[in-house]
Formats: sequence, structure tokens, C-alpha cells
Amino acid sequence: MNFRRIAFIAVIVIAVHLVILVVITHVPALPKAHYIPPPNFGVRTETYEDPKTGEKTIYQEFRVSTKLAPQPSPASIHTTPEK
Repeated sequence: MNFRRIAFIAVIVIAVHLVILVVITHVPALPKAHYIPPPNFGVRTETYEDPKTGEKTIYQEFRVSTKLAPQPSPASIHTTPEK
């Protein structure tokens, strides 16, 4: 192999790498995952039956927290809570 052939191959390899670099830098980034905070509410229902009269009483409890959601940590940004 002579020097011209080696230089030609080196220039082609460098040009291909530069084209790949330009293509990669112009590809838009993927969107970041959104942090979904855990729910701040809950429901509990209990049914009682009076043994003497047989009357059923239903108690429903709704709980809502007024705490602000904590800031997500970098590790939890990529995870979502399971349902």
C-alpha cells in the first residue's frame, strides 16, 4: 500500500465519523419522565349491624392530607408508583 491510499482511507474514516457526530447532535433528546406524587387522600368504609334490631350502620371516612408533595429525588424521577 502506498501513502496516498492510506491517507485516502484515513480521510474517509474521519469524514464518516464527523457525519455520524453531526447526525447524533441534531437528534432531539427524549422527553424527561414526569414525577407522579403518591395520592394524598384515602377512603375507609365500615359497616356495623346492631345485633338487637338488625339495623345496619355505614361509616365512611374520607382522609385528605394538606401537606405539600415532597420534591422528587433524582432517583425517583424515573419511577412511577404502581396502582
